[in-house]
Amino acid sequence: ELKNQVSALSGDISSLEKQISLLDGQIEAQEDEIAAQEELLVQLEILVEEKTIELAASEEEQANQYARMKERVRYMVEHDSTSQLAILLASDSFADFLNRWEIVQQISVRDEKLFEELQAIRDKVTVEKQELEETQAEAIETKALMVANKAELDAQHAAKVKALQKAEAEKAAANKAYADMIEKEEDLMEQYKKAAAQ
Repeated sequence: ELKNQVSALSGDISSLEKQISLLDGQIEAQEDEIAAQEELLVQLEILVEEKTIELAASEEEQANQYARMKERVRYMVEHDSTSQLAILLASDSFADFLNRWEIVQQISVRDEKLFEELQAIRDKVTVEKQELEETQAEAIETKALMVANKAELDAQHAAKVKALQKAEAEKAAANKAYADMIEKEEDLMEQYKKAAAQ
């Protein structure tokens, strides 16, 4: 019976070794996936750093452009240059009128361009902020996934080691019981021989 038990445990261990071999394949695949996630995470962190620098530069550019726009508006208010008609009507001659008209048009175009540049920079900052947030979210998600995969991998390793130790302990116990039984059998055989001789 013990011999059968040892044989069955050897079969169990062989089956367990096949399962462990399969588990080793899964662990290897998991390790590859974790390595890919770690590489992706490094790239995402570099990207986040680059986008943060870009955003800071754009925000500084926006602040400078806004300051120029405020300065222009302040100048217009202080010098009451909003009345283009007053400037044109103060002309001494038709040639002077045309010169003033040209100057008023250039100022108008410059003011409009200044406003458009400010708007373009604001749009750029908005887009860069959104891209940065998306990249940061992707990095956080990748890191969480990687941590979960590592935890699963550790659990698989622990399960594999535990199952193998249990099977080996059971086999060792059965082998010992079998060896003890054989030793007992040999002792009994000695006693039998002595008794038979007597």
